[in-house]
Amino acid sequence: MKHRHSISSILAVVVAVALAAAAVSADDTGKDPARNEVSVFGGISILDAQSTQQSTITLPGIPALPMLPGFPGYPGNGPQNVQLNTVTQLGNGALLGVRYAFYLRKQLALEVEGSVAPSQDLHSSVRLCGATACYGRGDYAGGGAVQAFDSAMSSFFAGPLGGRFRGLEGIHIGQGRIDGDFGYGERSLTAWHYGAGVNYDFLGGDVRPFVTVGAGGVSYAGAPGTKTDFELRFGAGLKVYFGRIGARVDAVDHLVFDNFLTGHDEHDVHVTGGAFVRF
Repeated sequence: MKHRHSISSILAVVVAVALAAAAVSADDTGKDPARNEVSVFGGISILDAQSTQQSTITLPGIPALPMLPGFPGYPGNGPQNVQLNTVTQLGNGALLGVRYAFYLRKQLALEVEGSVAPSQDLHSSVRLCGATACYGRGDYAGGGAVQAFDSAMSSFFAGPLGGRFRGLEGIHIGQGRIDGDFGYGERSLTAWHYGAGVNYDFLGGDVRPFVTVGAGGVSYAGAPGTKTDFELRFGAGLKVYFGRIGARVDAVDHLVFDNFLTGHDEHDVHVTGGAFVRF
């Protein structure tokens, strides 16, 4: 079903581009002598992609074993199963980019665009459930643990027992490094967005509301290997012209297919503003 949805969306973009080309050949009287437009912009990528995983740890009954982080309720006199729950969330990030538009007609343009979110937030959290209760950062110390939660998690995931969990999204992809060892907390990815599409201005005057549709990709640098996902774009905005220069604001939904973190389609909304020059 997901692949059918992707194919239908791609066909919609292809049809839009074909209609744009047909409009050019049909009537050329609406062309503006200034047909090139270059803009720079900044803004925010609004994204909330979340992955959760669960696994079970069987702790040995050796009280003095140094690799154990001191789980609350762990008696140390026999094996005990502890449930490990991880949550990794890919969140918002600031955007910078550049865009080039070629006007086929006065109100119709083909656009190519590239942008980067250099610090896309990737945050992980861990929750432990033992024989008596579940513990996170806020209530770990209150459960009678000797170590602080963060140092306990860091020492555990750096040790032999925790090594088996470093392949989990919430332990490896979502973790930083503390003193050369696998840590616990958050870090950033760099997201590169690129693509092309069509843009239609409704009024054609100095104040121009517009709609845009296109396709492209996003590559996440900082994940284990660079991950690239296909995306479709749908949005609207407003241009204001002051002669050959102007200002522009956009709100565009980037529908990312099979997001690398969740494996599902995710909506990454880009809200941007910038300036342009037309020549």
